[in-house]
Amino acid sequence: MTQEQLAEHSGVGVRTIGRLESGERADPRPATARRLAQALGLAPEERERLLAAAVGDPPPPPAALPVTRNDLPGDIVDFTGRAQEIDQLLATIRLDGSDQSAVVIDAIDGMAGAGKTTLAVHLGPPPGRPLPRRPVVHRPARPR
Repeated sequence: MTQEQLAEHSGVGVRTIGRLESGERADPRPATARRLAQALGLAPEERERLLAAAVGDPPPPPAALPVTRNDLPGDIVDFTGRAQEIDQLLATIRLDGSDQSAVVIDAIDGMAGAGKTTLAVHLGPPPGRPLPRRPVVHRPARPR
């Protein structure tokens, strides 16, 4: 839309629009800003930002996006020798099978260097996929 067309649609003078665009005039009257917003057909959020700028209020910050982190190390290619532990962990995950959205917390214990983290990573989501955000179900440890 040209300045002339905007002036025609809004009732605001072409010179005023030109001064606002060039920055020569940085403080439009609120009524002028409303008329320009209406003529431009701005969405409500854009309209509010324009009106806030017209009266000197700083625009609201954009909504923050949720941060998803996965700081786990990557899986190893030659993962072997833990079939029994994997079967046990998968069995606890599927204990009742009724709620696939719940998270089961299991503790993996052993001496340092035994591969606890490697086992957990192997059973977790693939690299690059965020960790699931689901309700957590706590099941007490079973005595051995």
